[in-house]
Amino acid sequence: MNTQQLQICSFEQAKKLKELGFGWWLNSCYYYNPKTEEIVFYKNNTTMFFCPKSSKRTFPAPTIALALKWFRDVKGIMCAVDLYGSSHYHHVFYNKNTQVQIATIYKTHEAAESALLDELLTLIEK
Repeated sequence: MNTQQLQICSFEQAKKLKELGFGWWLNSCYYYNPKTEEIVFYKNNTTMFFCPKSSKRTFPAPTIALALKWFRDVKGIMCAVDLYGSSHYHHVFYNKNTQVQIATIYKTHEAAESALLDELLTLIEK
């Protein structure tokens, strides 16, 4: 991974985000070809993509940081990744009514953010 670029959501995360209503314009998306079952990642620095909920082939591909921002701004769920100890990360999230803390330790900030996004996607699906 290029350390100067933010981590992009996985295809599975992108599918779940779309199901939950994520619809921000982005410069990257996944395209799924149902005939070949091929998944292609597109990124264009000059063109913005919008993936309508009705499309069964295109899925928005935000950075994980942007997806977490969407949870904070649109869904009203406060979430963050905090440093635990001197060199490990864990993720914490809570909503307006209850606080839930997940104290799993990850070796990188990016791994903790991805795990946090997975937890939030699972929480909202229920």
